[in-house]
Amino acid sequence: MVQRRRSPRSARRGVAALALATLALTTPLAHAQTNVPPTTVLPADVRESLSAAVDAVTIERDVVQEVRNLTGPIPQTLRLRLVEADNRGAEMLQRLRAQGYRPTEVVALVLGRLPAPSATATGNAIDAATQAPAADQYDRAIRDLGGEPAGEPAADSAADSAADSAADSAGDSAAVQPRQSVSPASTPRVAPKVVVIEKAAPVGSPAPGVSIGALVAIVATVALVGLVAVLMTRRRKNSALVDAAMKDSLTGLFNRRRLDDDLRGYTNGHVTPTDSQVAALMIDVDHFKMFNDAHGHAAGDEVLRRVGSVLSAAVRADDIVYRYGGEEFCALLPRATPAEAIAIAERIRTATSAMPAVGVMAVTVSVGGAIGRAQAVHQTLERADQALYRAKRDGRDRVAMA
Repeated sequence: MVQRRRSPRSARRGVAALALATLALTTPLAHAQTNVPPTTVLPADVRESLSAAVDAVTIERDVVQEVRNLTGPIPQTLRLRLVEADNRGAEMLQRLRAQGYRPTEVVALVLGRLPAPSATATGNAIDAATQAPAADQYDRAIRDLGGEPAGEPAADSAADSAADSAADSAGDSAAVQPRQSVSPASTPRVAPKVVVIEKAAPVGSPAPGVSIGALVAIVATVALVGLVAVLMTRRRKNSALVDAAMKDSLTGLFNRRRLDDDLRGYTNGHVTPTDSQVAALMIDVDHFKMFNDAHGHAAGDEVLRRVGSVLSAAVRADDIVYRYGGEEFCALLPRATPAEAIAIAERIRTATSAMPAVGVMAVTVSVGGAIGRAQAVHQTLERADQALYRAKRDGRDRVAMA
């Protein structure tokens, strides 16, 4: 079978098309990689910790504001509440870091450990106030943690602020009663906003995401795999077409075209050395025209199929059987001795005679054989054909060797 070969120009076009397809696939993927920020699903335990941290910051802010409003010594109960709020904030900061949360600078400042407001019970309130973050820093920390800061409880009304200012300017030394403290139960819990938590990468680890070079390699690999799959599919189809062109559709045996190719292979030494022996058998179905005339062409086709099966079963593994044309068959037996050729020919004849009759007619074959050198296989086949005619003249259903 003559196969069409692709020209170098068409091959270059195929490579160029593959490169353009790879570039077209790579460009949007690269943009998608660089434009989409990395996101992480917020775990439930982190959301709970953030909400608790908002509560801790709110409580500490309120207690600090109460301390700042004092003009005298800090009461022991207020100092204890401040220490508890400070401990709570430090605990929440440690928990969030353990869960992979990276706090902002103001969150770390507010939740971090504070110096003690005063070392003695007579500590000055001004010193205590300067040791804590500013009120706006508490509000910023609440926002960074995902909450909404409420109004400062220390500034409940303008009258309170005016009274405090007047007391400070007059230098009144009277102790001001502390405000009602804000307990966790009375502080509204605000659900934190959805935030992105990125765990800190180890030192020396590559940046998250896939690089453009890796995307190019992935796309090129996929394209190459697809190209190989296409080529393999095309090769299988071509192989199937070659088999269909070289086989007889009725019997499944090789046809005359394949016989001609194999004869050239014997002559050129591609099948077997040119000086080795090759036996050729020519087989003809006796009285085949009578099968067609008496029972129709369907019966004749059935006879040919049965004879083809008998021939395939009677020869050796290296032997090849062909449908020569019409009711004639051919077999090539490489490296066969004369005794082996005669034995195979007799096996073909007796196996065919043992086939069930078609209608009332028994099926028999006549076989002619010859042996010669591989390089002269054409002449050997001609001598086998002459021996076949001699077997038919001598009465059919017999073997004749040249």
